[in-house]
Formats: sequence, C-alpha cells, structure tokens
Amino acid sequence: MSFLTSTRTRVLPVVLAATLLAGLVACGGGNGGTTATPVPPTIPTPTPAVGSAWLGFGGDAQHAAVSKVATQPLSRIVWQTPVDVAPQYSSRGYLLYHYGSPVITAGNTVILPVKREAKDLYRVEARSGATGALLWSVESDYTMPTHRWTPSYNVTLTSGNRIYAPGAGGKVFFRDNADSASSTTQTAVFYGDGLYAGAKVALDASVTINTPITADLQGNIYFGFIALPGNVAGLTSGIARIGADGRGSWVSASASAAEPLVSKTATNSAPALSMDQSTLYVVVNGDPTNSGRPTGYLLALDSATLATKEGCC
Repeated sequence: MSFLTSTRTRVLPVVLAATLLAGLVACGGGNGGTTATPVPPTIPTPTPAVGSAWLGFGGDAQHAAVSKVATQPLSRIVWQTPVDVAPQYSSRGYLLYHYGSPVITAGNTVILPVKREAKDLYRVEARSGATGALLWSVESDYTMPTHRWTPSYNVTLTSGNRIYAPGAGGKVFFRDNADSASSTTQTAVFYGDGLYAGAKVALDASVTINTPITADLQGNIYFGFIALPGNVAGLTSGIARIGADGRGSWVSASASAAEPLVSKTATNSAPALSMDQSTLYVVVNGDPTNSGRPTGYLLALDSATLATKEGCC
C-alpha cells in the first residue's frame, strides 16, 4: 500500500501496521519531491491475537471492505515495511503503480506482496502482526500484462488458511498453512500441470493472470487471464477456476459474453461472488479503441461450471 503525503514530498511505499491490522485494501498513486526519513517505530511487547481473517482484496469474496475487527487508534506506527524496494517514479515525479492488498490470517500473520526490484518482479512476505518480524518469504516469477499504470499484484487467503499468489504462465503458487514457515510452496495450473511443465518457457511468455484471485468459502479460486493467440495450450483469454480438489477449468471471455468485441477479463478487476457463493461476477472488455474506451460487460457465471447465467452492461 502506498502512503503518500503532499505533492512536495516523496515517501517510499510502505505498509504501516497498528497492533492488529484490519481493513486494508489495494490502492495506488504517487507524487513528487524530496525523500522523507522514516521515524523508527516503537515496538510494543508482542500480544498474541486471534480474530477474523482478512482474506484478500476488499476482505472477502464480495470485496465489501468491511472488517470484523475494530480499528486501533491511528495515533502511532507499531511497525512498517516497504512494499516496493525500488520505486520507479516518472519524469514528473509520479508513482504510477497500484500495490496489492495485504491479507491477515486469524492468527495475526500479515502476508503482503512486495515489489523486489526496479523491474516488476515480486515476492510474498509473511510477517508477525504484532512485531513485523519476517516469518517466511517466497519469490514469484509472475510477469505483468501489458499496462500503462502498473496493475496490482495480489495474494489471497482461503477460509482454510491456504495462501495463493499468481505466478508466470497462468500458474498459482500456494502454501497450505499461511502461518507456518515450514509449509511447502506448491504450484497449480488451471489448464494442466503436465502441459505447463512440457512447454514452460513458451507458456510463461504467452499466458498471464491479469486480475486478483478470489476464493470462495469452499476453497475454490477464480481469476482472469490473458492468453496470446497461438499459445501451445490452445487457450483463449478468459476466466479460470481451480477447485479445492486441484481440478482446473476455464471459459473464454468472448464466448461467455457472446460478443466478438470482448477479448479478455478487465485487468485489475477482481472477480466477485454472490453471498450464496453460487454466482461469480466478472468484468470483461475488449482492447481500447481510439477513444480509449473499450467495450465492456458485467457477466454472471455459474461458480461451479463457469457457464454464463446472465449478463448486463
């Protein structure tokens, strides 16, 4: 998350933490000027905390951004950590980036995406919510879709405390216990692990996840992806689902919308689920026209089959 001051001050993007973090969502922006010197935080005696998890972008699968944990008084900084170790400002001093939302486990582990180089390369860090101490970290090989403003790189928790993060080629990384430093990092590919393994270099270059990942209460996950024409997996840009059992499926954005001008899911637009978890809502659009306004639709899909239920514009 980028915390910014006046138009005359430039501050490194950081996560600021209260005693128990709550209510964090993704955001971006920037400004220009001189660099401020961070004030060293005062670290309190760690207090074990158990509460309601903040699962991902907007906190839940509806992205309601309503926390079940009351916010602490915003009168002090308990700890802070960068979310971008090498911010790249424009020639006019603007930071044209969106930064991903931290997630918080019920055991008060704060997990955040960190841009780890001047290039758009990322790692995932897990830190103690009480002290900010690093518990574990994993580097991702994720590559960004084509963009102007840099989209956010997001991580997602399931209700079973599994953590997901996007990787290259449309794969996802996951750890079964988000609190544990000894949990193994694994991968899953919605179009097949074997197919990906047999053409990794080609698929890493031609398939890109372009939305945050959304998880339902059963541990199934959903996300949008962009696939270049002629890719060896035979994919068309669309919406993917990986079940809690590891089985993957996908549908084409164009076919789901029944609109030839639609070519992909809208970049940076997180899929959302209905309260009963039966309907998946996604935004799809086409390539920008000369006016800069692509054709777009909101689709309602069956969350189990990804079949289109209804659409609206």
